[in-house]
Amino acid sequence: MSKKYLFLFCFALFAFRAQAESEYIVTEAELIKLEQISQHWEMQTQKHLSTVQSLKAQLLKVESELKKSEMRSKLLNTILEEERTKLQNLQTSYAKLESDLLIEIDDLKLEQTKDKIKKQNLWTAVIILSSIVALFGAYLIFKIVAKFKI
Repeated sequence: MSKKYLFLFCFALFAFRAQAESEYIVTEAELIKLEQISQHWEMQTQKHLSTVQSLKAQLLKVESELKKSEMRSKLLNTILEEERTKLQNLQTSYAKLESDLLIEIDDLKLEQTKDKIKKQNLWTAVIILSSIVALFGAYLIFKIVAKFKI
């Protein structure tokens, strides 16, 4: 009986192994086709790797240019802020200067008006004094003429 079980065991093992290891038959044409597909995939992979390397190089170049542009932008923003500060200071200085000049112009106009009034007062005084001298001279002449007429 043990031979019988041994035989069944071997048969079951062989059947199980035969079932697990199915054999496939590949024709030469299919093998050539598989090799062509493999070569095509290898070429595509190389092409894609080359494209990836090229894109990485371009990315590094663009990143470098971006960093340079950012640095230039920061520098230009700093310069712009400095120029804005200068402009604001100049505008403040100009406004103060303009205000001071307006005050000085007003002072000069006031002084000119005072000088004009003094000039008018002097001319008035000269005219009055001249009139007094002329009246006094006329009085003296009148007196001298009156003395001789007697």
